[in-house]
Amino acid sequence: MGLKINHIASGSSGNAILVTDGQTTIMMDAGLSYRNLSRLVDLTKVDAFFITHEHMDHCKAVEELLRRGQRVYASSGTRKALLEKGQKVEGLSVLLHGSQIEVGSFYVKAFDLIHDAEEPLGYMFQSMVSKKDKGVYISDSAYVQYDFSGITHFVIECNYAEDILEEGKDPYFLKERIRRSHFSFEKLQQFFAESDLSAAEEIHLVHLSDRNSNAEKFVNEIQKQTGVPTYVLE
Repeated sequence: MGLKINHIASGSSGNAILVTDGQTTIMMDAGLSYRNLSRLVDLTKVDAFFITHEHMDHCKAVEELLRRGQRVYASSGTRKALLEKGQKVEGLSVLLHGSQIEVGSFYVKAFDLIHDAEEPLGYMFQSMVSKKDKGVYISDSAYVQYDFSGITHFVIECNYAEDILEEGKDPYFLKERIRRSHFSFEKLQQFFAESDLSAAEEIHLVHLSDRNSNAEKFVNEIQKQTGVPTYVLE
């Protein structure tokens, strides 16, 4: 069946992306309450959860997932930050930048991102069922400092457009925080202009701002630029 990407939740109210190759199912981020997440997904059929960082819109369900014996992966910085917030994270598996693990029929590799969090991670995942299927998940990062090749499925933040942000009513300090910690439409255009898209089959835009984005424009312009089918949460 190849890789299938399901948008469960995306944005400042919560983030969760489901990835499956027909044999193994993994979730990128778990930023809804366990109760709400379980209403949308049969969590018992998710083989592992990969958390990018400690902000609640990415990890709200982690404590309950661990309590129920689910496999949850994150960085040591994320673990430390959650502990400092009083979260119970016993059983959380720590990944380092460059770590690669096997989860069922997936290889998953962690890499560092640039965000106002403790050791945020992105993830690259490759299916052993169909070895050509290879995806990358990048959410909440000021920029991406790595080149990727052979990616068939991009799941990547497109948080704001510079003109919408500049004209918006957010205070100056918040606008600057957004610029320092999130991936913009313009940065994404540059990223794709410099990327190897020869294997790309799908692009999924995630973590769009409620106030500072334009989903229709983002989808249309990225699809026009890359020639690759592009999707957002509907």
